[in-house]
Amino acid sequence: MLDNPDLIILDEPINGLDPIGISHLRETFKKLNEEKGITILISSHILSELYLLANKFCFIEKGKIIKELSKKELDLECSKCILIKTTDITKVCTILEQDLQTTNYKVTNQEEIRLYDYLENSSIVNKTLVNHNVDVKELKETGISLED
Repeated sequence: MLDNPDLIILDEPINGLDPIGISHLRETFKKLNEEKGITILISSHILSELYLLANKFCFIEKGKIIKELSKKELDLECSKCILIKTTDITKVCTILEQDLQTTNYKVTNQEEIRLYDYLENSSIVNKTLVNHNVDVKELKETGISLED
């Protein structure tokens, strides 16, 4: 057995543990990583627990990696936003920046923008876009849970 491994791989390490055992194990993982520089790869279906520990996430479906992201990127993807679907992304970005004075958005694909401002006033966003003759295919408040 190695005294100082570089990597520890665990599969469902908290299954069957009580809350105190889970807490102790979580602190042990953090200590091993921070004090000894050990990378810990954990496979688990208990996403809320992984969120408390991990700083990088890899999602696998049917044996294939479908997404890798940092905790910051995961937080951004899971946060509440206004989803705007349109055929003219460039025009919408210009309107968001010039008329609505925000750059707090992310273009996710050729037809979709996630706006993280105006959550309480999505009607203002819609009205502004319509007044600029933007073809709005969809505009809705949304948020993705960690499980999604």
